[in-house]
Formats: sequence, C-alpha cells, structure tokens
Amino acid sequence: MKQEIPEVEESEKIQVLTSIWMVPFIALVVALWLAWQYFSQMGPEVKIVFESSAGLKVNQSQVKMRDVPIGIVKNITLLEGQKGVLVTVRMNNDTEDYLNKDTKFWIAKPQIDTNGISGLDTLMSGSYVAMHAKKGEGGTSYFIGLEEPYIDKEAQLGKRFKLSAPNSRDLSVGANVYYRKIKVGELESLKLSNDGEKVDFTIFIKDDYTKFVNSQTQFWRTNNLNFDFSANSLRVDYAPIADILNGGISFSSTTKTVRNNKLNDKHVFALYKDYAQARQKEIGFGGEDIQTFQFQFDEPIGKLEVGAPIDFYGFQVGHVVNIESDFDTNKTRIRSVVIGLIDTSVFVDLELGEKSDGYTNLKKAVSKGLKARLAQSNPLTGSLYIELANDKKAKAGAITSSATFARFPTFDSNFDGMMDKVAQMMDKINNLKLEELLASVNKLIDGSTKPTHRLLAKLTKTVDNLNKITGTKGMQTLPDELGKTLAALEETLGSVNKVLAGDGSNSVLAAEINTMLKELTNMSKSVQQLTDKLDKKPNALIFGDE
Repeated sequence: MKQEIPEVEESEKIQVLTSIWMVPFIALVVALWLAWQYFSQMGPEVKIVFESSAGLKVNQSQVKMRDVPIGIVKNITLLEGQKGVLVTVRMNNDTEDYLNKDTKFWIAKPQIDTNGISGLDTLMSGSYVAMHAKKGEGGTSYFIGLEEPYIDKEAQLGKRFKLSAPNSRDLSVGANVYYRKIKVGELESLKLSNDGEKVDFTIFIKDDYTKFVNSQTQFWRTNNLNFDFSANSLRVDYAPIADILNGGISFSSTTKTVRNNKLNDKHVFALYKDYAQARQKEIGFGGEDIQTFQFQFDEPIGKLEVGAPIDFYGFQVGHVVNIESDFDTNKTRIRSVVIGLIDTSVFVDLELGEKSDGYTNLKKAVSKGLKARLAQSNPLTGSLYIELANDKKAKAGAITSSATFARFPTFDSNFDGMMDKVAQMMDKINNLKLEELLASVNKLIDGSTKPTHRLLAKLTKTVDNLNKITGTKGMQTLPDELGKTLAALEETLGSVNKVLAGDGSNSVLAAEINTMLKELTNMSKSVQQLTDKLDKKPNALIFGDE
C-alpha cells in the first residue's frame, strides 16, 4: 500500500506579523515618536553675547532659572571684529514668554572675593548660564549678557541714597554700609560725575534702617585702623578683613530741631575720608545746592592738595576738586587755578525761610568784601586749605562768569610776612647765649648744693632740739607757773594802787604810776593770752598757733 504525501497549498499573501520587515518598521515608529517628542519639547533658540565663555561647554552647560534647568548651550563662537563670544542656547518650549527685553543672562561660576565665596555649586557641575526674567510678551532672541550677577533691585525692600566725594575713597562695588557697626546695606555703584570733577556713589540701605538717614546724617569711609588715646589709655580698633580689602562706609544720624530733616530726591551726601573729618562742625543742608567755582592764586600752592577743605568761619563748606598751574610771563611766576565745590546752602538765612537763597546771599557777602585766600592748616608741614574771609584792605569783589566756571575773588594771604616774623623770632632765639646760660645755671646749682645740704642738716638738728625742749616736763608745767606769777603781780599792783590813791589825783607820781599800771595791766592780759595758748598747745612758741 502506497503512502500518500499530502500537498501543502502555497499562499501568495504576505504574513505581516511574522515578516522580518516588522523589526525595522517598529524601529522607524519609535524613532519618529522620539523625534516628535524631542521637537515638541524644543523651545526657541537664543543668542547671548559675553566677554568670554568662562568655562561653558557645548551640549553640557545648562541654562538655569531659579536653579531649574530650562535650556542647554548648543554652540560657542568668536565674534568677528568684536571682543567677546556668541553663545547659542536652545531653550525649553515653555520659556518663550520669559524671553523679553527685561530678561537678564550672566555666567555663574566659582568666585572668591572680599564679600565671600559664591558659586560653590559650579565646582562639580561646571559653569552655567543663569537667567533672571519675568513673564511677559516674548519673542526676543538676542541678548547682551552681564559680567556680574544680576540684582533685582525692585524685589529689595529699602532705599537708595546718593553720595559724593572728590575721589573713590578706595572703595569698590559691594562694600558694606554700617550703622553703629551693624551691616545695614552695601555700595551698589560708583562712577565719575559727568564733568569728571568728582565721584558719585549709590548705596542701598535696607528698609529697617532707612529711618536713621536724614538731612543731618554724615557718611565716612570706615577706617582700617583707629587709635584712641582717651581715658588715659590706648585703644586700637580695626575693621573687618572684608572692609580692609574692599572698603566700607559708616554713617551716624543726628537730629536738629532748627532744620527740616526730611530728604528730597536731589539730596546728595558728602562722603568724608574718615570719622575725624566727619566730626568737624557741620552747617548747611548737605549737598542740596553745590556750585563749582574757580579760584586763581599767584602764590605757591605746592602744599595744596585735591580734597583740601574750603572753610568759612571754621566750618567746612566745600573742597578742592582740581588744581591747574602754568607759568605767568608778565610776573615770571607760577599762576594757579583751583577748582572747588561749595555748598551754597550754607549761606541760607533760616530766619527768612524759603525767601532766602544761598547762592544769592553768597554773592551779597562777596560784594561786601568776602574773598578766598590760602591758609595753613599745619605750620610744621605747611599743608594748605582755602579760607573764605573778609578782605579789609582792598575793595569789595564780585563773583564773575567765565568760559567754564564762576570765578571767585581772591586776595593775598601774606605768607611772606608771616615767614619774616617767624624768621626774626628764630634769629632772636639763635642770638641768645643759651649754652653759656645753661653752663652758668649748672655751675650755680653745683656750687650751691653743698651749702644747701649743710643748711638743711642744721635746720633738721634745730627742729629736733626744739621738739626735745617742748617735750620736757618743765615745759609742760610752764603755763601754770606763769599763771601763779601773774596773779601775785596783780595783787601787788592792787596794793600799790591803794597807797598811791592817798596822794591825791593831782599827784604827778600818781599819774605816772597810774599810766604804768595800765600798761602793766595790758601786758598782764597779753601774757594771760599767751599762757592760754601755751596751755592748749605747748609747742606754739616754735610752730605757731596754726
């Protein structure tokens, strides 16, 4: 029997589920899904310009806002014809509303300075692009990055105040501001003024401490070292290390009922170089109306320095900001022009109130003889300052206009006459034969030493002998014996008086005896007083009754 093999029918249909093409098909689907996932989360592309990349790495460095990753650095290229680099960043798709004109970018990196250590988190993760923004209308894609971390001033509670000084006072941004040695703020910015004659400062003070700042507040540069010799002791006070390296500002607040302590938006405080300068007598309203003046001097001003004070009756009303000198052909000497700032609010008459204008009053004072002259602050060092004083010898002047600044009249300080008097005095001192005089005095002292010693020895011996005499028993009983003697003498005199009375009142003998008796009586009273004193103090004859 022959076994039949069944025939298998061949199907022309493709078995999709079992086909080998199923694998690439699934891979394609997954790739498309991943691509869709990637592009659906991809946000806008942003370009940022920095001075340097500061450690940023392509496809590694992130963009963070509030420590949340919101983008990644895709490319870093050098800018052609410009200094800096162009960093291309791919942002997340949910950040478009934060990319507006107010958005700020900067590179967060490890930094060690006088304010401390910052950016420690970047030591492990590396530098990244930090972002500060508020939600708004987006669409901006090109930004200029910051070189310093951005500070949101609007989010800070406090106030900003303006200060001015002839130089930077060796301060830098970030310097601390102290009130009674408590940190209350910091220095936000410092820059040259528009005319280049001074430095303008902006400080921020926290809201809890702004109440201590008024029109009478004084600011000064915190000293690195302070020496105090008061209370018969030496005290050394030094600033914190951060202030020694970076500088610091301190201020004090006083209240005066004579003036209005409220501040206006234009108020500018003077920043003094140290506490000693800030302690000087204060007058005026503190920088509300500062005017620039030009002073011309024909005298040597080599000892006059920028920053030197301008004084009026012992009050500092301004300071020198610039000194220019050239050769005067006509007088064959150096001619100097000094630029100074004066706070004209000093000359406001408080009794007149708002009707009084400081600049107008200053002009009136100049028309009555007020001028400027050089004065010595220290005769030993010869350092100079400018003093506003009345010129009694010359005619009154006037503040005149010039091409640059108003010119303030000046007059001679007569330093030559003062130096002549000093020279004459020194000549007289030199003409004194001081060496011969000192030699004579020394000789006199040496020659009188031995006789003086002998005299003192004799006086000491005499006092010892007197003490011995007054201490004897006989000296102690002397007052009693004198008393008995005087009593017997009075009794005898009484008897004699009775005898003489019988001779008649016209008897010459009686008159003479009567006179004698009166004298004896007075003497008896004196002796009685003496005995009383000796009774109370036996050594009164030697040392007196005191």
